[in-house]
Amino acid sequence: MMRVFGLILALVLVGSSKEIIVYNEETIVLICFAIFMLLAVKYMKNTAIESLESRADAIEKEFNDFYRVREDVIESLIHAYKKQTKVSQDLKMMHASSKKQIQSIFANHKMTLHNRLSLEIDSKLDRIFRKNIKVTGSLQETIAATVTTHMYKHAKGLTSKHASSLSLLKKVL
Repeated sequence: MMRVFGLILALVLVGSSKEIIVYNEETIVLICFAIFMLLAVKYMKNTAIESLESRADAIEKEFNDFYRVREDVIESLIHAYKKQTKVSQDLKMMHASSKKQIQSIFANHKMTLHNRLSLEIDSKLDRIFRKNIKVTGSLQETIAATVTTHMYKHAKGLTSKHASSLSLLKKVL
């Protein structure tokens, strides 16, 4: 390293003595920059390497943290998906079970309604039948009374020869 520095210094000195290098602001800045770079490489090389290595370690740690977080997110997404799938399956089973229960309830209500209607119809038909019997009985009594009345009226006009038939008719009625 020192040899390179010595060689550059010798070239600059020879170049300036032969007036190959003209000193102006740009040349002075270039020479100062070259000297700075040589000194920086010589004395700050280890510091720069340590700084770059620490930065590389920090980047590697961030990279590993990123992948660890990414894996955690993927695992949590998989877990959430499994839960969602299980909930979906549970809802389908509940739907099927509820549907069966509702159909059973409807069937029971239909049977109950059918039985209730049958009982009410039987009850009403029984009342109609009893009323029909009453009406028929009362109609028969009315007819019998009317016939008897007409027969008595007609029998009064009969002779004594028919009187025995009249007494027999009274016994029958």
